[in-house]
Amino acid sequence: MNQLEFDESIAGTLDALYRTRDVVRRRQLVRDALGVASGERVVDVGCGPGFYVAELLAQVGPDGSAVGIDNSQPMLAIAAHRCKGHDNVAFHEADATSLPVEDASFDAALSVQVLEYVADVPAALAEMYRALRPGGRLVVWDVDWATLSMHTADPARTQRILRSWDGHLAHRSLPQTLTGQLQAAGFDEVKLEGLRDERA
Repeated sequence: MNQLEFDESIAGTLDALYRTRDVVRRRQLVRDALGVASGERVVDVGCGPGFYVAELLAQVGPDGSAVGIDNSQPMLAIAAHRCKGHDNVAFHEADATSLPVEDASFDAALSVQVLEYVADVPAALAEMYRALRPGGRLVVWDVDWATLSMHTADPARTQRILRSWDGHLAHRSLPQTLTGQLQAAGFDEVKLEGLRDERA
């Protein structure tokens, strides 16, 4: 596996991508599913350029707080700049399998298109479970890349591109096993929902 290096170049590209219509729609769906309320504490595992953190800060208000965790310093720099001026936010450089947070310290957690890059998914889920208070909520969004379908004038070239992309992933079809892995980590009332691009 030759994973992507989330350096300054990719960080900037992703920052622009996260402003597109479909990604904005996805963020709204994630926030709706998470259902964060005023005064709550929330952690974004794999926060990237900090869009979720900034938006969740508006939901939790001054009595709540948000923490962003990512293993890419360039991503964290963009995220910190995006949330500048808030004193109820913190960012930490760390892996999803070793969260630098106290036990039972959050009401809600999210991890969006992160676990498909994490080799040890059970360890990451165990860490998120540890970080959540009893009754806390978690939203995980990952892609089953095996189900990707697209119309193309050059199917052979498209397949070569997709095979190359697969080489960057630790798990090509994580959603197929995620329910069981969440339950094994201790989560209950696990719900799986399939979503597709609104243009489909």
